[in-house]
Amino acid sequence: MNPILPVLGFVSFCCLATTCVMLGVGIKFLKDATEKEWRDATCYRQAEDGPKTAGKNVYKCVYTVTTSLTGATTYNMDGKANRDRCTEFSTSCGQDPGGCHVDCYVVYE
Repeated sequence: MNPILPVLGFVSFCCLATTCVMLGVGIKFLKDATEKEWRDATCYRQAEDGPKTAGKNVYKCVYTVTTSLTGATTYNMDGKANRDRCTEFSTSCGQDPGGCHVDCYVVYE
């Protein structure tokens, strides 16, 4: 018996098993994404905290926002920043809570 045949059979089995696992995970993520309802909204900045280090040469700010769909309820969201400042909202926002806004999504589960 050729010794390469069992090795090829094992490799083929491993590839098949890996493919099945990856398909199962992909289908779960797709199912989760389609079961959620995404709606266009406007996010209004109420406060910001940062910038904070999020990785090597990667920065983020945590923004407290309200949305056009959810009223006065506040949410925290991560947003863009560089080493020196938060950049998700315009630099002309100043200290006016709610005075600055960006397009965003509200996800209903």
